[in-house]
Amino acid sequence: MESTPPLQQRFGRLSLARRILIGALLWSVLIVAGGVFAISAVYRAQTVNLLDAELDSTLVTLARAIEPIDDSSGRIREIPERLPSDARYETPLSGRYWVIVPVDAGGEYQEDIRPRSVWDGDPPLPRSLADQALEAPGTVIRGNYPDGPAGEPIRIAVQSITISSNTNPILLVAATDRTQSNTGADQLRTILLIAMIALAGGTLLAMATGLRFALRPLDRIQSDISAIREGRLAALSGEYPQEVKPLSEELNKLLEHNRSVVSRARTHVGNLAHALKTPLAVLRNEAKGETQLDDVVRRQSESMRANVDHYLRRAQAAARAEALGVRTQVLEAADGIARVMIKLFERDGKQVELHISCNLYVRTVRQDL
Repeated sequence: MESTPPLQQRFGRLSLARRILIGALLWSVLIVAGGVFAISAVYRAQTVNLLDAELDSTLVTLARAIEPIDDSSGRIREIPERLPSDARYETPLSGRYWVIVPVDAGGEYQEDIRPRSVWDGDPPLPRSLADQALEAPGTVIRGNYPDGPAGEPIRIAVQSITISSNTNPILLVAATDRTQSNTGADQLRTILLIAMIALAGGTLLAMATGLRFALRPLDRIQSDISAIREGRLAALSGEYPQEVKPLSEELNKLLEHNRSVVSRARTHVGNLAHALKTPLAVLRNEAKGETQLDDVVRRQSESMRANVDHYLRRAQAAARAEALGVRTQVLEAADGIARVMIKLFERDGKQVELHISCNLYVRTVRQDL
């Protein structure tokens, strides 16, 4: 025989409301986590796309702002009026940078051209990005670098080009500070997390309230069934929702079937009593002689009659006890006995006092009590 896993047993004992709420809670956690992650990822991707568009524009401007020096050294020079005109490039460590880096035939960097924003440190050009750009001339290579000129995280775009007679490649570099975009993404994630947790919490609270209201008919059915078992009601009554109404109707049919079974049992017990008592009475009447056999028949038939009466009474009581909705007030039954006792012993000056609560009932008919 297969045993039920402990987790399944514990889950099977949960109420319907708790099952629904646990399912809703798990779904809310999934939605909150997935929603925050997805929206944050989209926002970060969008901000990166905007940064890349600005960097690409800067690279185009840089490509138009350089020309070779008319000699055999392969050097280049900038055209000042064509350089990017953003004032932030003139502010040291402002977060907006560009660099033009000539590369010799051996792949070494030559003297670069830079704005004041880069200051006098190393150019914001990771060697890995430079190598990728040199291997794919004309292609814009993008990447992130955690340590810019001011120690800030930056977004970098690198492109390798050649101009006119200069056969050596030139690396065009544009970079921008990512601190503001990263902070904005973090703030958006925090706001989204708080908002979605509040929304999920409100939804769960509303669901719990709705479930409490929706399951109220089941509580009423439980109360009514308890009243039927105690004899305070005969059947489920009142209007129930469409989903619960078939259940109440079937319960009423079951109660009616129970009463019918008990009624038939009483009838069978009565018939059995008559069927047994009549032959016993015949035997007792026939055994009127003075012989030993007559005496044995009388005594045994009387014993059989007593046993039949005893067990038939027990059978009737058991049948009545199985009937739902049967109950008797103890005070009412005891009061009738007390009145009889008072009449019997009134001449002797004896009285009977009852100390019984009017709320005390037993599940049996009055004659059995």
